[in-house]
Amino acid sequence: MGNVRVLVVDDHGVFTELLGFALDAQPGIRCIARARTVGAALELATTVDFDAAIVDIQLPDGDGLDLAAALRARRPSAHVIALTAFPTSDLTSRAHALGLPLLAKDGSLDTILGELRRVPTAASAPPALTAREREVLEMLAEGLDAQSIARALSISLHTARGHVKALLHKTDSRSQLEAVAAARRAGLLDAASAA
Repeated sequence: MGNVRVLVVDDHGVFTELLGFALDAQPGIRCIARARTVGAALELATTVDFDAAIVDIQLPDGDGLDLAAALRARRPSAHVIALTAFPTSDLTSRAHALGLPLLAKDGSLDTILGELRRVPTAASAPPALTAREREVLEMLAEGLDAQSIARALSISLHTARGHVKALLHKTDSRSQLEAVAAARRAGLLDAASAA
């Protein structure tokens, strides 16, 4: 499963760097580029593959909403999120007319992450799981550990751990909990239940 590749555009260097670090700390999300001006963002957009862009409304060389429209014109599948320190009804109307979520800069990181977690990625096709991996995934989702899974499936603990390790790899996860969450987002648990 691929990461959501994010372009961050904001003229405040510290804010941009901190947001980039915060995004990189999240599973399945990577800040792949940062820009501080409209010009720099447009230049990056021609060379960098991104799935989402977080764009400040007020930039030193232009309007962030105009930039957002230009980014979407260059990458129609990209999810663009507009940020502002001063959310007004006028800005909200303009953003909504463009089909953009407008988030307040003094809001929570969770709100931004919620928007990004809905973004399909270039490599977001669910990974193929074996029948046994689907069974193990269902059991992980029920809260079972490797030892309980081994007993339930009448397999060795080593084999159960091997299946869990394969699921972690296939879902690009660092923990069993993260793997279950990633699988749920990708619809793999629905597939497991139907199988």
